[in-house]
Amino acid sequence: MYKRMSEWRRTYIEPDEIAAEVFGVNGLYGASQDLPWKVGPYSREGKLIRSIIKKYYPTYDEYQVEAFLEKLCDEGCGYVAGVNMIFIYFHGREEEFEQKFGFPMYSDTGRLNYNLLLVDYYAATDNHFCYMGRDEICKKEDCTGYEILYPYDGTFDETGKGMSNEDRRYRLNLYLDNKGIKVKITDKYYLAPEEIRSSIQSGYVYISLFNGNVQREDGSPYCYCEGHGMLITGITSDCRYIVSSWGKKLYIDPTEIVERDGKRTRHSYQYYEFV
Repeated sequence: MYKRMSEWRRTYIEPDEIAAEVFGVNGLYGASQDLPWKVGPYSREGKLIRSIIKKYYPTYDEYQVEAFLEKLCDEGCGYVAGVNMIFIYFHGREEEFEQKFGFPMYSDTGRLNYNLLLVDYYAATDNHFCYMGRDEICKKEDCTGYEILYPYDGTFDETGKGMSNEDRRYRLNLYLDNKGIKVKITDKYYLAPEEIRSSIQSGYVYISLFNGNVQREDGSPYCYCEGHGMLITGITSDCRYIVSSWGKKLYIDPTEIVERDGKRTRHSYQYYEFV
């Protein structure tokens, strides 16, 4: 039997952090879905970002590129988690990374090329799904709300639907498959802290947080999330989860239950193993 989460909260656990030697360079702790949009379009990195987008969408003009990057900002948390996993997986194998992805693992300033990998992964797979064994694109995946009432052109849509567990499983494998990398992904609707600690030593754990708080190190709320996905990069001695969110090192207390607008905090997990 699992201990109740309130009991886990009072139990000391040996702390661990898988990403300490990878993240935390130049002030960032992992990728962030808003950073590609913030890069100046005429900077060297901005031009590289646009060249990647044009590789997949050669007819896009600058207005469509801007909409694309704003939509990434709106729905990109699941893609960010995949990017973070890839960088941890390739740590110490920079030449192999460049050979497989077509650009260096690090920028000229020594920062991991978060933005290039994020844009490449997103452009290659967003809105893709498997239909009868074939890869298909749903051009109206992000069409919601008032947009349904008007002629819809998804290339100018600045808001996104996000990804389900199945979307993440399919799209990460779609992106990595032709690079010779396989990922086994298992849905986990509950993981105890000791299981989190052992799981991040052999693979990667993605947490979906619904209607709950992401915390600062001191335990104060950083933000409330109706729905957000993050990579768990470690666990503290008091059983809080260290996560990479918006390029920051933040925390989730799995015992904290927030009630707002009639909704209670809940979590689910996915375990990723590169094979």
